[in-house]
Amino acid sequence: MKNNRIHILLFILICLAAAAPRFRNLDRRPMHTDEAVHAVKFGNLLEKGEYRFDPHEYHGPTLNYFTLIPAFLRSERSLTSVDETTLRIVPAVFGTGLLLLLLLLVTGLGWSAVLWSAIITAVSPAMVFYSRYYIQEMLFVFFTFGMTAAGYRWLRRPAYSWAVLCGIFAGLMYATKETCIIPWGAMAVALAIVAIHSRWSFQTRPVLPKLHLAAGFLSAALVSVLFLSSFFTNFRGITDSIITYRTYFLRASANPVHVHPWTYYFHVLGFWKTAGGPVWSEALILVLALFGIMAAFEKRRNSDRDSGLTRFLTVYALLMTAIYS
Repeated sequence: MKNNRIHILLFILICLAAAAPRFRNLDRRPMHTDEAVHAVKFGNLLEKGEYRFDPHEYHGPTLNYFTLIPAFLRSERSLTSVDETTLRIVPAVFGTGLLLLLLLLVTGLGWSAVLWSAIITAVSPAMVFYSRYYIQEMLFVFFTFGMTAAGYRWLRRPAYSWAVLCGIFAGLMYATKETCIIPWGAMAVALAIVAIHSRWSFQTRPVLPKLHLAAGFLSAALVSVLFLSSFFTNFRGITDSIITYRTYFLRASANPVHVHPWTYYFHVLGFWKTAGGPVWSEALILVLALFGIMAAFEKRRNSDRDSGLTRFLTVYALLMTAIYS
């Protein structure tokens, strides 16, 4: 019990340290074009109370609707009254909240892994930058990790609460970005590979409650319909959320702007420098990832970690890296 209190105290301190660079001086950097586009989109929702899902641009509406909260709290009722802080505080909240989701995996990873993961996430230049950037990415990462964590807790000990929470996160993913099909596919393949390799070492039986599955799918559908239909005022948005994949796949295959060498993300993460600027590197994460991959498939006795979870995260991370590369 004493050790748990120490771990919790350390975790709180790490979260506070993570919040500092994410919330400080949110208005000091000029708005990027992408941020300004979403700001104008939000302005229409704020002033007219209307949102129409566009199958060709802008992604999903969760960013816009969550921005209504700080705008309301700051008594801002028009786009001209909204400033950078109001907008960027939304990804800042989700970027900091991402650390809190790690608590859901303490039972599977152990306190040591959770604390180190929190530290690395807290100081990561990329995670800090996107937590101060008014686009959908940080919300999408939060919802994706939330689905992963809730899904694990459900597999470990099936309960309606975990199934519903997993479904809510999945619905929010779909309502945030059409790219949700990428992590969903990677999760399904990773789960299948680990299930076969480990013979269901997620410490649960392979026959899972069907009613729990139904509750999860129903929760996902309800949440996604709620946002995409603009809270039941534009049911066309639901159909458009499916039609959007036609545009998505055409752009993914034909748009030369998005074509990069397969090593592009490794270059960005490992060594990035612009003319006259400093070198940005998170190569340490790549090195630690290699050790993590080896450790995930080691056979250890009396370990406080769930080998099924660590192997799933490893395979999932490798699949996501391969797909995006």
